[in-house]
Amino acid sequence: MKKIIHMSNYKSPAYQICHFWSMRSALLLLEKYVDIQDDGYAFSSELRFDLSQQRIAQSTLMTSVAAADVERWRSVYATRHVRSFERGSLEVRANDWVVVTRNGQSCIGRVGEMIEFVASGGRFVRMLLHDARRLPSFNSMSGGILSVSTSVPAVEHVVAVESSSFHELYCDGEQNGELRFTYIY
Repeated sequence: MKKIIHMSNYKSPAYQICHFWSMRSALLLLEKYVDIQDDGYAFSSELRFDLSQQRIAQSTLMTSVAAADVERWRSVYATRHVRSFERGSLEVRANDWVVVTRNGQSCIGRVGEMIEFVASGGRFVRMLLHDARRLPSFNSMSGGILSVSTSVPAVEHVVAVESSSFHELYCDGEQNGELRFTYIY
């Protein structure tokens, strides 16, 4: 709420807070495809048209995308690395902890490599999550503290950025065999 009040220049903070929460709720309820142009992307490299086997082998994310969807991979002709992206008031960068929700299933993980793939059918962005763990239940409308057991094995997970919703977290650390997180948004 402090961020919202500061953004409103202390003019009508009640209206600003209600507007923010109603827009957030509406966006969360709209489970629809999000176009890549709706997000603000910051790129860390220029477009590269080199898709040699050596370059693909250097990237875990490119290897995973090429193996998962061979037909779509054939139409990819360029790539570039994404440094960060903004969706609404959320900014996602490397090493941030996020909750990713897609088709009602949520997982928590630390953001790794993000790449924009340019194909003949359009552009798409994929993200690699490190230390990813599935969440049995996640209610985005209630804030607070979230705990995840470290006994659940962590995996690397590839995320389709344009068709997923994100929630930023702050990792409080590990206590009694659990990772504890605080909601930021």
